[in-house]
Amino acid sequence: MEKETDYKISFVNLDPGCEYLLYSHDFDIRSIITTRDIMIREKIGPNSAMVRAMELMEKRIENIVAGIVKLLGDICIIDTPGQMEIFIFMQLELKLLKKSKTSVVRLMFSS
Repeated sequence: MEKETDYKISFVNLDPGCEYLLYSHDFDIRSIITTRDIMIREKIGPNSAMVRAMELMEKRIENIVAGIVKLLGDICIIDTPGQMEIFIFMQLELKLLKKSKTSVVRLMFSS
């Protein structure tokens, strides 16, 4: 996509439960947290592990934002968990935007 435009595009994966990505990413939350590791460590199921992952992401929000802001180009596409309600109800999206102090126009969330 970047080759077809004059924009620098960054790709971010914020889905700790994702097993396979169809694109290369510039930042991947799975380098910090995965739901599989949480399931094994805490002996819980996938839904509880996703909620727990969101809690852990919230605690590490400063590091996550620093990693994302460092690579921001003109457009940043952020892939979020398919269970969007978890991401929204935990208000992680809003906290990311507030902490990054970045224009919403530059950030695009998808699930």
